[in-house]
Amino acid sequence: MRDGAGLRHLLDTLDDAPLRRIRGRADAEDAALTLTARAVAAAAAHRTESRGCHHRGDHPDTDPHQAVSIGITRDADGRVHAQEEIAACC
Repeated sequence: MRDGAGLRHLLDTLDDAPLRRIRGRADAEDAALTLTARAVAAAAAHRTESRGCHHRGDHPDTDPHQAVSIGITRDADGRVHAQEEIAACC
């Protein structure tokens, strides 16, 4: 089960992962998977509720005010950040 401390630890671990030169397909796939993991972890850390398959031990209830999409940006260092929430379309 997720919680804020575990998600912060995951983000710190991913941020500490060394950047590598992409020399082939496997390196490109590794970079894409790492970026995806960063984006998912940032969005999960930003969502302070449990919703669907996202269960947080420190926030076990669903918050109707958080029925929104979370935008993700990436800075020049490759770190990802949760953006202002975007109203859900449906």
